[in-house]
Amino acid sequence: MGKDVTFVDLKDVGDPAENGAAYSEVGADELVFLDITATIEKRKTLIDAVKRTVERISVPLTVGGGIRSIQDIQDLMEVGVSRVSLNTAAVRNPDFVKEAAGKFGSEKIVIAIDTRSSSQVPSGFEVMVSGGR
Repeated sequence: MGKDVTFVDLKDVGDPAENGAAYSEVGADELVFLDITATIEKRKTLIDAVKRTVERISVPLTVGGGIRSIQDIQDLMEVGVSRVSLNTAAVRNPDFVKEAAGKFGSEKIVIAIDTRSSSQVPSGFEVMVSGGR
């Protein structure tokens, strides 16, 4: 079951490339870049910001948000990301995960499962999609 909810009180914390470089320099061994509004805004991940981040860090980078096609994954791999993180596309089309893993290798595909506690479903959890909206 997938449900849309809203992330609230989003805060601008600066340039992702600068933040990525800072975390890389202080010892992070991997970074994750999630463009949480890309899906709901029906746009691709901010590829220029991703590229600038890759150029400034020395650790693996996983990128998620707005990834809906094999071409989206290809575009990200071409700018140097290590892995992609799928959420909404994986929930809505599980065959996309299989296709992506077949083309790029399963080690390149990460599935992000956003959940929240809910007494309205038997499992007690709901899977959230579309950036939580």
